Amino acid sequence: MAIVRKYYKGEGPDDSGGEAKVIKALAQYLPDDYIIIPNYKISKPKQKFFKSEQKISQTGEVDAIVIGGECVALIEVKNWRAP
Repeated sequence: MAIVRKYYKGEGPDDSGGEAKVIKALAQYLPDDYIIIPNYKISKPKQKFFKSEQKISQTGEVDAIVIGGECVALIEVKNWRAP
């Protein structure tokens, strides 16, 4: 079973959502020496592209980072339902 390390501040993902299900499955089926980091927030420093523009900061989230073996995988989860 892989190790799950939580680095988010405040509340994490909704336990009933698709992200939580994927994290749980990854933790259950990946080897013991793998590390899973769920809901990792990323941000890019504020930048100005033109003198007239205001500085813009960009933020985002990686649903899961999986580290193990000789790889690092960034995972984006989509939880779609059929109509």
